[in-house]
Amino acid sequence: MAGHKNPKTDRFYLKDDAANAGQGVAGTGDFAGFRVDPETKLPLLDGYVDTAYDDGKLTMTQGGHTFRVRADARKSELQIKYGGTRPPAGFYLRNRGEFAIPIKPGTHAFQLSKFLQTINTPPPVGRYYHTVLNAVGREMAEVGVDLAAVAGNLSELFKSPQNRHKFAFKHTSGFEVNSFSVIVDH
Repeated sequence: MAGHKNPKTDRFYLKDDAANAGQGVAGTGDFAGFRVDPETKLPLLDGYVDTAYDDGKLTMTQGGHTFRVRADARKSELQIKYGGTRPPAGFYLRNRGEFAIPIKPGTHAFQLSKFLQTINTPPPVGRYYHTVLNAVGREMAEVGVDLAAVAGNLSELFKSPQNRHKFAFKHTSGFEVNSFSVIVDH
């Protein structure tokens, strides 16, 4: 909980500082150091925005993959997840690998395209194809997606502002459980 001063969860709430002075009111007690809602007295969330991208054929979307930029006050990164979003019938366990590459805030789709094309160009021209920088391109190729081709026709699909409530529960034995819920505004 925010009052426990856990850095893993505290980062999701607005700090009580000059930058956030116009939002809510200063928290007290367990929520000292945060801006809180004047009515509920709960900490205000410091949300982030996901911007989804795909090509004109919706190659990533139709394959159940995710190509997005996640940005908030702390960081901006390109995130690519592979793996279907359509679950099979019955019980299953899905493991969706995610690749995240830090980027400069305000990076445009054209710049993302050029970056992905550069790291996905195979030898002898491409210098980065077999490096850790292109792990995502090699994984996507295994499921039949040419990430360089997708990147060549990249366009923004939508922006999705999100707020995340995250809580950490820690037992005296040291066992810790992190739980979160995401509120998506459309």
